[in-house]
Amino acid sequence: MKKAFALFAITLLSVGILSARKPDHVSVVSGNVKILGEKETLCSVKFDYSQTQVDEKPLMEYLKEKGDDYVEDWDEEATFAQQYFYASFNDENSRGLQVFPFGEESIYAYEMTIHVNELDLGEGGSMFNPWARRDAGGMKMSGTIEIKDKASGELVLVLKVDGIKGESHVSQRVRMGLMYDNLAEEIAELN
Repeated sequence: MKKAFALFAITLLSVGILSARKPDHVSVVSGNVKILGEKETLCSVKFDYSQTQVDEKPLMEYLKEKGDDYVEDWDEEATFAQQYFYASFNDENSRGLQVFPFGEESIYAYEMTIHVNELDLGEGGSMFNPWARRDAGGMKMSGTIEIKDKASGELVLVLKVDGIKGESHVSQRVRMGLMYDNLAEEIAELN
């Protein structure tokens, strides 16, 4: 009986450890991730939505179909959500590279561009379903991330983002923020 209980306990522990592992949505295409560990180094970040597709439509076309309020609010909502990325990345990577909103100042050694190619805006209603997973209805994105040496203009790191997802929330800006929070954590984990 003790052997059966021990085997059962080990099985439960193994399943718990395996299921707790985060899926990998960020991978290195080229370059060296060691730049993420550079101490006292600053990096400006800009988000590129110029090629973003939502439901197989260009982002602005999609927003226009939803209504003028969606178009008018987009920049403010995206800027709000991006704050999650900066805070999470700097917290998770506190002993390495630190990121800030895009700036031309000479204090930045690197420039990161996050190209959002595909965006699933998710749905806030699923958060009220008690049987839904925490990320049900969360926003999801795919794209690429390029980091350039600001002085030389040389591309030093390229990452691929494949289906990173955030948790559900009623607010679109918070859903996007939670997605960017997860993105920041996975990038920092590469270090």
